[in-house]
Amino acid sequence: FGCTLQVMQDKIICLPLRMSSVSQNISEVGMKSLFHLQPNTSAVPEEMTGRKTYLDLQQYSFINQMCYEKALHWYAKYFPYLVLIHTLVFMVCSNFWFKFPGSSSKIEHFISMLSKCFDSPWTTRALSEVSGENPEEKDHKKSSTSRSSTGVSPEEGTLQKAPSLHSIPERLVVEQPTASVLDKKEGEQAKALFEKVKKFRLHVEEGDILYLMYVRQTVFKVIKFLVIIAYNSSLVNKVRNRVRCEVEVQEMTGYKEFLCNHTMAHLFSKLSYCYLCLVAVYGLTSLYTSYWLFYRSLKEYSFEYVRQETGISDIPDVKNDFAFMLH
Repeated sequence: FGCTLQVMQDKIICLPLRMSSVSQNISEVGMKSLFHLQPNTSAVPEEMTGRKTYLDLQQYSFINQMCYEKALHWYAKYFPYLVLIHTLVFMVCSNFWFKFPGSSSKIEHFISMLSKCFDSPWTTRALSEVSGENPEEKDHKKSSTSRSSTGVSPEEGTLQKAPSLHSIPERLVVEQPTASVLDKKEGEQAKALFEKVKKFRLHVEEGDILYLMYVRQTVFKVIKFLVIIAYNSSLVNKVRNRVRCEVEVQEMTGYKEFLCNHTMAHLFSKLSYCYLCLVAVYGLTSLYTSYWLFYRSLKEYSFEYVRQETGISDIPDVKNDFAFMLH
């Protein structure tokens, strides 16, 4: 919007500050000749017509352009273009890892598999059954091994492991769905999904390119935010409505000093303050992101809570890029 106004409207309008001696002599000679030619003419009340500058439109355009280039501060001239460039840089920086081949493929694959997992009707226990060994069988083997190693008789083990009457209905409710194994087709689909996730995890855990790229782009955004706040805060007062201009065009126009009006100064001043506020909000978000990156272990992700909640002990913890995407 600011760039469009900068192109479509007059950038600056200038008027001469004082007349040169040549122009004053010309006006005095003209007035004297007028009185000599018309000595008997009655005095006519003077009409207020403003100050005569003896400049044509082409000379005004030339003066405006010269003062725009020489006297106007560069920040006032290029402010809308600076905002456009900074915005484009922020957009490219934020979306770079979604377009870079080494990271975009991992992100797209992860999102695709995540949607498949959310849409799948199978529970964690069902996937654990079709993936290999039933966790209940593992627990049974572990308990059998512990009983044989300690030398406890089967009767004593049965008495010790016997559930209370209160817990029997709950075990029936919990174990009844797992008793019915998935049919063949669903089992193959569930196993295929499990294998895809497993292969993807092993592949992504090999490197940390996503984590490093996100750290670098966050640090870059924080540095850019500090630079923008620093120089905009110091230069925002350079956007002024009235500008004094002094250019060496006296031979062509008869004037050397001009007073100019920057037509877009008021709007650009308000926009610069709004821009500072928006960049400050964006910068605070980037600072929080950097705090989140450096003060939390994002290259490790633990499923301890899931293991305790489901009772399935074969869910491994993940690391590197796979852990970072889960965070």
